[in-house]
Amino acid sequence: MGLAGKLAIVVVPAIAWLAYGSFSGQELLHWDDIAYLSANPHGARIDMASLQWMLLGSAMENWHPLTWLSYALNQSLGADSAQALKHTNLALHCVAALVLGMLTHRALVVAGANKAEPRSPALPGIAAVLAALLFVVHPQHVESVAWVAERKDVLCGLFFFLAMYFYLGSSGDTLRPNGVVLFCAILALMSKSMAVSLPLALVALDLFPLRSVRRKTWVADLGRSVREKWVLLLISLGVGLITLTTQSPQPIEHAGLADRGVVAVHGMGFYWTQFLLAPGFVPFHPYDHFTRVHPALFIAGFVPPLILLAAAAWPGRCSGFRLAAISGCLFYLATLLPVIGIVKVGEQAFADRYAYIPTAPLYVAAGWLLAGLWTRTRSMPGRVVAGAVPLMLVMHLVIQTRAILPTWANDESLWRTVTGVYDGIAATPHINLGNALHQQGRYGPAIEQYQKALEIDPDRLLTHYNLAFTLARSGRHAEAQAMINRILNAFPDNPVAWSWCGDLAFGYGDLAAAERFYTEALRLAPRLDQALSGLARVYFRAGDAARGRSLLNRIPRGSPYFDAARDAQPVTP
Repeated sequence: MGLAGKLAIVVVPAIAWLAYGSFSGQELLHWDDIAYLSANPHGARIDMASLQWMLLGSAMENWHPLTWLSYALNQSLGADSAQALKHTNLALHCVAALVLGMLTHRALVVAGANKAEPRSPALPGIAAVLAALLFVVHPQHVESVAWVAERKDVLCGLFFFLAMYFYLGSSGDTLRPNGVVLFCAILALMSKSMAVSLPLALVALDLFPLRSVRRKTWVADLGRSVREKWVLLLISLGVGLITLTTQSPQPIEHAGLADRGVVAVHGMGFYWTQFLLAPGFVPFHPYDHFTRVHPALFIAGFVPPLILLAAAAWPGRCSGFRLAAISGCLFYLATLLPVIGIVKVGEQAFADRYAYIPTAPLYVAAGWLLAGLWTRTRSMPGRVVAGAVPLMLVMHLVIQTRAILPTWANDESLWRTVTGVYDGIAATPHINLGNALHQQGRYGPAIEQYQKALEIDPDRLLTHYNLAFTLARSGRHAEAQAMINRILNAFPDNPVAWSWCGDLAFGYGDLAAAERFYTEALRLAPRLDQALSGLARVYFRAGDAARGRSLLNRIPRGSPYFDAARDAQPVTP
């Protein structure tokens, strides 16, 4: 290990701690954190049953067994507080940054061996440290680190970069990934299915720095590069199919081809401009907002593919710089492809967490350029300036990261940030802010948020229910009853709507109305667990234990609704 490597091992975690601190005052979020951890019965222990579920099961429409295992390790060791979980994310992020630094070093050494840049022997080490530092403190990664549910990003990025690192070290005449590369690739795929793009990322490495694709025979060479990775392609295809089977069809929404194209172009520009400009980062970007053309971002979206095409088609000798541009743009576009917005899933268009892997070439390039500035400067004043530039840049990013971190402190701060930028544009941020306020007992402001959400999307059943529930909880029973009537008029054939209205009526003691609503829900869906449970609770409350138990026996024993009904039984003396 050289001096640069030893320096990075000490400096990168220290600067990361400076940027993220102790996570004091941070909480688990109801936006996936709770569902991933405390609400997941398989995540609190490590035994054969839980390991089998992690490998063969899915939750939250995801299959990522290694991520589930990491949560289980946290909890089995007693490190299950929000601070401990986020510190684990930060530690993994630091390791991923160090691996990216190693990858930068190896890429530049290979490039130098192939008679491309760099020329200075000190440049790879300096570039590696700078790339790792920039990566670990960039505010674009706060979402992946501070959001416990995004553990899958840092794990996937770590093994993705390791696979690339070992591929560069093993490739000679063969372009076939060896066993170590395949093992790292499998771990990346078991962390997050976004790693299905790894085969194309390795093809990008074949272009540069390996320079295995020659200009005169580029079609044949690219074909060989892809064929040599057939095992990895099959593994990626298999994980892709698993992911599709775990995805529920409900969130996949219809969107016109033109809208998807506009969002995709915006997406291609979004992540590299976020990296370069590091503006204020928002946890939620509404899809529909970006179906309208935003000129600056739309133009920025064409930059990567235009660079790729221009560098590939320009006549003359392919220099190292041109090959690096082709490789970097191909990597960026290929790794963004799964999340570019071509398929509309929910209300979200873009997310900072999606940049974790695709922007890696930008950190390598930044480290390369900054290191080149220092190594090519001979005068002492020039060296001082060249050394001060990356130092000031890192500190600037540290300050920005520290400023963004409070956004992820709790549910209210997160959704207030979103509604402050996209007020009145998407329903989900207002619903979630209303939920956060409701949990604090601030019913008036919560009602205002639910009403805003209904103005944006009047057809969402959950918003109607949350508003009615909050009205009832705040003692505004007449308005709650009016909302119940509105729900039943708007969703007359929806058994869940009738069952939820039964819950509302039961909550404020109208057993007759609750029985009527649950009965109608069961007429529409005779096996609806929540309606069976609700009607059983009505009968237990009314003193008709026999009818209550008969309904209880119709509910599957593993259902949480069975527990709710069972606990409502009168105690037999």
